[in-house]
Amino acid sequence: MSQPPFEAVHVQKSFQQGTTQVVALRDVSLIGVEAEFLAIMGASGSGKSTLLHALAGLTNIDDGVVRVEGNDLGEMSDARLTRFRRERIGVVFQAFNLIPTLNAEDNVRLPMLGMEGLGDQVGALFESLGISNRRDHRPDALSGGEQQRVAIARALVSDPALLLLDEPTGSLDSVAGQALCQILRDLSTQQGRTVVVVTHEPAVACWADRVVVLRDGLLIDEYSTAGIDDAETLARRYQASLQVPVVEGRSGT
Repeated sequence: MSQPPFEAVHVQKSFQQGTTQVVALRDVSLIGVEAEFLAIMGASGSGKSTLLHALAGLTNIDDGVVRVEGNDLGEMSDARLTRFRRERIGVVFQAFNLIPTLNAEDNVRLPMLGMEGLGDQVGALFESLGISNRRDHRPDALSGGEQQRVAIARALVSDPALLLLDEPTGSLDSVAGQALCQILRDLSTQQGRTVVVVTHEPAVACWADRVVVLRDGLLIDEYSTAGIDDAETLARRYQASLQVPVVEGRSGT
């Protein structure tokens, strides 16, 4: 039996802010599904970005286990984790993090320096994302939506098992945001990738197959979007989740 794309098992994480300890994740458990588009929703400070960073191996958790394709990220050395993340986990941040002095194609190739045979692969990525004519342009000559697509191409260049995106539409207008959601949907349904998006926007989450809701570090709800056809319906479902009283304890499955 193949391993799930990712597993978070009873994950806990706290941060120290001055003399105050802030609990970001409270015993959260979550299992990914192959070829699923998953949305993680929650207000600012709910722990959703911390969970995404934990899945990417970008933050050390205090307790619990995070696995990607059955590999325990907590058992890896820093060097091995860096290699594993480069090869099997694609991460896209809201700020894009493109190198301003490099053109779009060189930004995409950057994570795979020293590896051969990327020519056709990079070209195919640009074509599939609709930016083939922007390969020679530097970031400052690209629109926000185009920069976001370059960032996605960079995350996909190693053919990762898992694509993680933190508020991917936060810097985009509504038209570019919906176009990006269609791309993410196609990556899941047509290419069989597991896509996880952190968002607070119902207009984004309604594109997903499943929604997970965090509040104060707890996973308080999760549900399929089957039968939810628009952002307004999902927004009502999300608000209903937030109204349910939560008893302190284990969250998730």
